[in-house]
Amino acid sequence: MGEPHKLNTDIKNFIIDCKKRDLSLSCRSVISLVEEQYKVKVSKSSVNVLFKEAGLSMPVGRRQKEKKQSIETPALPLTETGTKDLPIPAAEAPVSEVPVTEITPEVPPKVIPLEENVQSTELPKTEPTSETVKEPEANETSVHDNVQPVEQIGQSQETEIKPDIINKEVELVKEDKLDKIKEEKIEEEPKKNEEVKEEKEIVKEPEKEIKEETQIPEPVEKTHIEQVPEIHANAKGDSVLEGEATGAIMLKSADYFINGLSRINDIIKMQLRPVAQDSYAKTEALVYSSLFDNPPFLNLTSNSVFWTLIQQKLSPQALLSYLTDIEKVATLSSNMSKTVPTLFQEVRGVKFVLSDGGYFYLDGQFHNIWSTPSMPNSFSTTFFKAKNYIKRYFEEDENLVFFMAPGYDAPTDEFYDFVSAFGRSEIKKITSLSLLDNDFDELEFVKIEPRKRNFIFGLWPWQFVQYRKIKSIKEFKPFFFEPLKEKYYIADVEIDLLKSDSEFVSFRGAAIKASLNEKTRLVILSNIPAENATSEELCNIYLNHWPNMEEGFQDYSRKIEVFTYSGSSESFSSTRNLWFDKEPPSDIKAFFGNYLKALDSCARFFFLPSSYEKVDFPTMQARFYDLKVMLQKENDHLLVTFLPPAQYGFLKDLEYACRRLNECEIISPQGMRFWFLI
Repeated sequence: MGEPHKLNTDIKNFIIDCKKRDLSLSCRSVISLVEEQYKVKVSKSSVNVLFKEAGLSMPVGRRQKEKKQSIETPALPLTETGTKDLPIPAAEAPVSEVPVTEITPEVPPKVIPLEENVQSTELPKTEPTSETVKEPEANETSVHDNVQPVEQIGQSQETEIKPDIINKEVELVKEDKLDKIKEEKIEEEPKKNEEVKEEKEIVKEPEKEIKEETQIPEPVEKTHIEQVPEIHANAKGDSVLEGEATGAIMLKSADYFINGLSRINDIIKMQLRPVAQDSYAKTEALVYSSLFDNPPFLNLTSNSVFWTLIQQKLSPQALLSYLTDIEKVATLSSNMSKTVPTLFQEVRGVKFVLSDGGYFYLDGQFHNIWSTPSMPNSFSTTFFKAKNYIKRYFEEDENLVFFMAPGYDAPTDEFYDFVSAFGRSEIKKITSLSLLDNDFDELEFVKIEPRKRNFIFGLWPWQFVQYRKIKSIKEFKPFFFEPLKEKYYIADVEIDLLKSDSEFVSFRGAAIKASLNEKTRLVILSNIPAENATSEELCNIYLNHWPNMEEGFQDYSRKIEVFTYSGSSESFSSTRNLWFDKEPPSDIKAFFGNYLKALDSCARFFFLPSSYEKVDFPTMQARFYDLKVMLQKENDHLLVTFLPPAQYGFLKDLEYACRRLNECEIISPQGMRFWFLI
């Protein structure tokens, strides 16, 4: 991110020294270490060049990589209205709005269904195809009973694919690959025979040690561990992805949300020699073990719930050995303590600067577009998550997804600036962006390459009633959102939004409802052409980020209202009041204990209602962290299902937490997306 720093001799020597001490370090890990040590940014290409010049690059074809799990990228009423001829009936117009100082989106005290305050315009019906689902007739006129396009405008067409051309191309590619493989095999065959003999002799002994180690039920004396320090390096644990775990998965989610243990483990790997195998899982086990048992971890041997939480089973002896090894590194606790404050750094919003001198803002969680930086702190996110968004949306060109269009009666100027900046406008282009902290100070500046980008957003049926025109809407058809097992009905729709007296901005997308008998809940719109994404794909992408629709809007409105009345007295994450600026913990166990409390504070701030701001750790553990949870892997995600007991008194708070967790897009370092249910 940002402008790469020119490497001086000290930095070059530091990078080469880091790599020599640990050949398994990736470029990204080295870049993070340079940032921590020298407070500068270096590019990945510069690091790669240094590795090659120093002869430290890993040989092609011999580097072992972890398999990454691929992740699939993924209510209120709608009527067809004219542009100016459909005023809201006075009897059912929204009540007076709460005054909001310096905030573009105003807070409606009450959400009024569109069908109750807007007259629908009639369009001729079209005959449904065999793939569409007709809405049943009812006594009460449905929203779309008399709303059909004159022509099938905007109907998405599948791009024709010619199988014979594809097959020929595939055959040519296969032949090329086979020739290359044969050549490489001939060159490497003599070397392999010699290497296999050596590897067999080396590998046999560690495998034997693993089997013997995992079968030892008795405690191992500390002196014995010191005599055999290699136990931590050879004892590789078994992966455990499914089964019963506990509500402490909420603490793990907070860690993934800040990328904490990944950074901490990089520091341990830099300072611990030799590098321990499964060091990440062992570090996790040391952090969360206090929720189950204290060292020496002997009672955890048969505790399958603990290993499912860690998602890897390790021997108590391996954990004891690992703890002993890292306790011997005198400066480790101090170095990790220096890193922690950056992990919990919050990003309040992102400022976008345009080529014409204009600007607009997005809050940290990408709910909405704002005219000023005065955004609720409750919409902030972590520094890691904000940088991840910027990387995905502006470097990797993923579709930017924000919760809803700003404004209630009419679209805002900032919204049209956003649309122009993401389109092909030559006048308004995004030239740079800045991440802002809670005091509105710049945390990081990033230059942006101006080009067209895609975005997706939600439009409520009561929004922009007199400024929109429904060009076409088709029959509703079934749609299944697989991660949360929810059934919906969607209909392709095209909408124009009035920008001036003679200028419209066109969008396409899908109207969505939970049943054929109810009114439209939300319209999901985008600037993506129909040939590039179907309505089903647009719905999947949007719901993967914002799956809660009406409940999400209620939470959004409530937080704006609290911010409006609290002003400068709004609360901040209680991680600010932890141990970061104080004397660092004297030992590793104290550091891990403090880090667990910091994760608890993070979970309370981002995942739970504001009433939990000052709830202590034992109460949180009793209410949430000790709950029974089942983990189940499904396709490209992990389903986390809470199983609270009968007469559980905090069900509403747990439901709220699951909704916020799903909005935060919790993803493990291995790329596995977590979805939370009850």
